[in-house]
Amino acid sequence: MAANQNATFNRQKFSLFKIRCLTSISNSINQLSRYSPKRLKATILLQYYQMNYTVRRLQRKDIAEYLALTQYTDSETDFLGSDPTDPRPSVLRILSSMKEERQVLFVAANANGLIGHLGGFWRRGKNPRLGHCMNVGLAIAKDYWGNGIGNALMDAFEQWATEHKIVRLELEVMTHNERAVALYKKRGFEIEGTKKKSICINGEYLDEYLMAKLID
Repeated sequence: MAANQNATFNRQKFSLFKIRCLTSISNSINQLSRYSPKRLKATILLQYYQMNYTVRRLQRKDIAEYLALTQYTDSETDFLGSDPTDPRPSVLRILSSMKEERQVLFVAANANGLIGHLGGFWRRGKNPRLGHCMNVGLAIAKDYWGNGIGNALMDAFEQWATEHKIVRLELEVMTHNERAVALYKKRGFEIEGTKKKSICINGEYLDEYLMAKLID
């Protein structure tokens, strides 16, 4: 199983590497005249790869690639609480959690594969006193930041949450992660408090905001 996950991870890295190459080519052509046909062609090609994506629930066939993607996004940024060296759950564990709805997983995908994921879960349990409240975690491959994928994933999840009578969404975000904080505020999340020195990145203790949104 580990070998299969590593192979999938390498394929995903290669797919994202191709996008980086396209980005580099486009940036080089952008130095040409604004009227250059080559620039226009590169821009259209880049936009196709970045913008032509779909958002859907995670499917059984996606699980190995999803696990590889989580490892990849963990390796690209220090804004996440998880580390790329952290053990990944097994495929069977993900299947079980999906079947029993212990968590709800959405993914964004384009022609190259999965490029973003969002997970909603009941941190404190699903009993009648707590089941109306869910925690949210979101990550996008860095090459696709700024293309509305985070908003699209949140749209899909919030629609599901509304249909399933979820009232409160919670998340933690590092206070210096301005891009993420801006996204969540735009979506109606409010800062309810600051968790002092709640996470340690590269030996430095950092603060996180506790943010929440009521969707009833």
